[in-house]
Formats: sequence, C-alpha cells, structure tokens
Amino acid sequence: MKAIGHSGDGASPAPVNPTPLTVIKNARKCFLEEGVPLLESLLKRDSTATTPFILVVENTRAGALAIVGAAILQQICVLVPSSKEEAMVPYVAEHTGISLVVNPQTHHVSKHVLASPPPTPAWLQHDQVQNGGGVCMLTSGSTGRPKVVFCTWSSMFLQGQATEKALFPHGPCRFVCASSIAHAYAINALFAIYMSPYGDLCELQLGIDIHAIQSPMSQPSSLSPPSSASIHSTTILYGTPGIYTKILQSATSNLSLAHVVSFSAGTTLPAHLKQNLRDSFGLTVLQNYGSTETGGIATELPSVESPSELKSSLQPVGHPWPDTEVRIVRPTSKGRVTSVDEDGEIHVRTPWQCAGYVEHGALTPISRTGFYHTGDGGAVDLTSGIILVGQRLREPIHFRHQGLDVFIPPQQVERTFRTNPHVTDVLLPLLVRSRMSAGFVKPVALVVAPSSTHDELVRWCAAHLPSVVQDLDIRLVEFLPCSPAGKLMYSLSVD
Repeated sequence: MKAIGHSGDGASPAPVNPTPLTVIKNARKCFLEEGVPLLESLLKRDSTATTPFILVVENTRAGALAIVGAAILQQICVLVPSSKEEAMVPYVAEHTGISLVVNPQTHHVSKHVLASPPPTPAWLQHDQVQNGGGVCMLTSGSTGRPKVVFCTWSSMFLQGQATEKALFPHGPCRFVCASSIAHAYAINALFAIYMSPYGDLCELQLGIDIHAIQSPMSQPSSLSPPSSASIHSTTILYGTPGIYTKILQSATSNLSLAHVVSFSAGTTLPAHLKQNLRDSFGLTVLQNYGSTETGGIATELPSVESPSELKSSLQPVGHPWPDTEVRIVRPTSKGRVTSVDEDGEIHVRTPWQCAGYVEHGALTPISRTGFYHTGDGGAVDLTSGIILVGQRLREPIHFRHQGLDVFIPPQQVERTFRTNPHVTDVLLPLLVRSRMSAGFVKPVALVVAPSSTHDELVRWCAAHLPSVVQDLDIRLVEFLPCSPAGKLMYSLSVD
C-alpha cells in the first residue's frame, strides 16, 4: 500500500513473476489453530521466548500463520522479506537492537551478531509497545534507506476491520495477495480476514494463478438456507502494476475476471494497461493509496462511482477511508516544486497509522503534529472529496557547472527528456551514498529508450538540454526500478 508515483508517460514497470500459489482455506480457523502453535514452537527454541524477534517471511502458509500468530500472542516483531534477509537483518538489528531471527518457512531460529554492540533498545519500553505489542515493517526505501516503522497490533486489527466492512461485509471472501505480505499493502488482507465474522469461511491465496480465480468463489457448504440467501462471496485481488502486466502477458484472453474486485498500489497503473485488462478479461482495477506509516489513506471502491470531471493531470485514488483527515499544504522548501493542478503536499492522519519510526534504539514520531507528510503533490476535489495525487515532491538534483554548485528540480530535467520521441520514461534519482565519502557525484539519468543508443542520447542532450544540466551519467534501462510493492524507487545507491 504505497504512495503513488508517476513514471513518465505511464510506461509499465518491470513485470514481476508472481510467487507460486499457496491456498489457505478456512483461513481464520487456520490462523487460530495453526498460527499460534507454530510460532510458540519456534520461540521455545530460544531460552527467552518473550524476546522480540525478526520474523523472516515469504508469501507462504507458514509466513502468514506466523504473522497472525504473533498478533494473537501480542509479540513484538520486525517483518523482513526473505528475499532481503541477508541485507536487511543487520540493518534492522542495528536500529532496533533485536538480534533473534525466526524463519517460519525453514523453522530456523538464530541470533544475529553485530560487529559493534547494538543500541540500548529504549523504544521497547515505550507504552505503545508494551501495551499489546506490535509489528515493525520496512518502507520501500524509495527516497533513501528503508525506515523501520512500528505499528501496534491494535492498529492492524482496526484497519482490518475497516477493510472487511468496506469490501466483504455480507459474506466470506477469497483474498488473493499477489504482493508481499511483509508490506503494509498486502498484510492488511490477513487482518481483514481475521476480523471478519465470515473469516472461518474465507480463503487466502498467496501468489496468483489466474485460472484458480476465473470462477467465482463457491458458496460455503456449511451455510444452509435460509441464512445462505443473504450471503455473498467475493474474490478480492491485491496486485501491483508489475503483477497486472504479467497477467496481461501470460493469461489467455478468453478468461473472464469480471467478478474479481481488484486493486493496484504502488506506481500509477498506466491507463493503457488498465484499459487492456478491462478489454481482455473484463477486469476493472481500482486504485489504492497509502503508505507503510499510515496504512490505507484512500481507495476506489466498486460501489462508489468516480466523477468523470476531475483535474485531468492528477490521478484520482478514491475517497479517504472513514475518519481519515487530509490536508493539502504548500511545500516550504523552494527546491521541492509542485506541478500543474497540484495544490500542495498531501498530509494525512489515519485511525490506524503507525506509532513512529524506530531509529537507533528510539521511537520517533512521524511528525510533530501527528500528520504524516506523504511527499506526494496533490489536491482534493472539492465537489466529490476524492483525493487526487500528482508527482512526488523531490529534492533538487546537484549539478556542478563552471565551478558553481547548482540545484535543479529533477522534474524539470525529466520533462525536457520526454520531448525526445525515443524516450518513453526517465528518472533522475536522488543519489544515496552507501559509504561516507567526500567529493561530487555526477547526477544519474535512468532512461527508457528502446529504439535509441547511449551515444544518440548523449548527442541529443548536448543539442537540447541547457549546458548547466548536460553533465549527466546517462544509463539506458529496460524499466525504471520499482520496489516489490510496486513503488517507483526515487533513490539510487552509489559508492
């Protein structure tokens, strides 16, 4: 559930290979009967079973059960995707002071040893942490290093309850998570099922097989008339633009998915991809908007029709979730510019937002006011109340020209790049140094131009870009980089 980021003319991010399909039937019952025993058996392998731990998860049965088991037991844990275990466990241990690592997929429990002593984990004594435990999740790191975000379990349950009331209030659902359950977007599916009165009849699919969802979910046999007459089963799909690209490329067009309530989060779902999905499968994809810090901010819903007359250059992402407060604030930094139709930066406060960031052993609030600064430009349509999201508000790019240090908004350079007919997408990322080093680093331009060469782009820049921004490290790429949750990565690590 990530903030939307525009990617040029809407070219699709790199296709993502969905994970192998795992199906959990009678999901809530399995959470209760299997999740708690699984986690307890793993924690008993350590002498201090109440110690906070790092939970390494995949989109597997064991991963889902362990997450919900941790919530039921009110444990304190940090979720790390297994694909990032090697890189992120040391990083998480450094910031949180947690060294116990639990992998429910492999049933392996270990201790991570830091090169230097970890910080005193004062954050673990915070009232919000002690009263009921909670979970830390990692942000995508789209504008720098990932942040460790702490959410109470009560906030996770609260959002799950709001989700089930909005999406499947009248019966069980088949919830398809084609995005990682280690992130705030897809993990919400687990808690929506857990909080639903029909949770024992729900089905959780981790990964995606289009043929497995081409038919509507069957009516549970345990329901007998007349109660079943008012019961409606729903199929819900949580995906990202990369997942939907993969669906379009791999599935046969004679499938009908018109019964599927599908959502996309991450980068904006390109208009042509959205239309192709509708034309090929009858699949209408709704936009979801949120962040790790806030959980869900706004969403389109199948029962609510969006007005046709909205600010055309901005992406409508639906109405705010109930009791969510939204402010549009003009940016105070002169280097962070808004685009046409953007009234300012979107600031929000949700009922289920995080308690703060865990940084070097301390719990830091997300802001002084309690409102999260999304970093997205946007507006609110005054007639409908729909949130409209524009471009990311980004830090200026550092150029050096004739002995002068010049800082220029990256959007302005990217806009000029897009006048090249061969360029389909471009990004000037914020450069993040992996090691502390002195000296100037030449700005990087990631360019998607399938029919052009590097030399041709260099010559074009010399002819069309102002001299002050011509000294660029141009890198031809097939796709702009995206996080596993589908968010455009606005930063790039450099030595």
